[in-house]
Amino acid sequence: MDILDKNECYENIFKLLNELRIFFRRNTREGIIVRGFDGIPISEYPFEVVREAIINAIAHRDYSIDTSPITFYIYEDRIEIISPGKLLFPVSIENLGTGNPAHRNKNICYILSKTRYMEHVGTGIKRMKETMKEEGLKEPEFIEEGESFKVILWRREEENNIKNIAGQQFKNYDNLNLNKRQIKALKIMKKEDKKITMKDYEKMFKISRQSAYRDLKKLTENELIIKEKKGRSNIYKIGKNIYIN
Repeated sequence: MDILDKNECYENIFKLLNELRIFFRRNTREGIIVRGFDGIPISEYPFEVVREAIINAIAHRDYSIDTSPITFYIYEDRIEIISPGKLLFPVSIENLGTGNPAHRNKNICYILSKTRYMEHVGTGIKRMKETMKEEGLKEPEFIEEGESFKVILWRREEENNIKNIAGQQFKNYDNLNLNKRQIKALKIMKKEDKKITMKDYEKMFKISRQSAYRDLKKLTENELIIKEKKGRSNIYKIGKNIYIN
């Protein structure tokens, strides 16, 4: 098999994730579905699922196996992520993502839990499955092989899945009379896959709590953002199927 591109990364976790994004963009295809006057970007794989698989590999691999790295392969029809170490008991392929998580590397998981990459510990596998299903893709496959754990992500079957995405109701904000703050916040949240709180919004635009409340309320009512509970506070994430120029 010919190797068309290769990259070895020995950086810290956050630089590694940036290198992953660059490598992924360089070696997968993106297109645009024209729907009305809008161009809807579409890729072979949802990048958030790819990133989640790598985050899980970093967080849960067996670091006592120092002869094998985490590997990330892009084939013609699939992506494979392989990490050293089997699943940690009592987690198994059958109950993966459905029960309480088991942490092999608690310090790494703790660090990641303080970032946007692993805000809800133990929900990554579920989110991967849900995202693939929402985009009409096959569910990820999880396999134990010897002393390693493999995740397989299957490429979009172009004809069927482009129809699936083209049929979805993509939301645009053009006719909602949003103010500049709201539009800027949506762009940041979409581009950076960022979640924010009301306090973040206040600081971002140097406005009062009452103004921030009104802005976020309108975005929530129009399902452009989704409100979640995190402890005693509310946290907002970008809504599904939002197209932003």
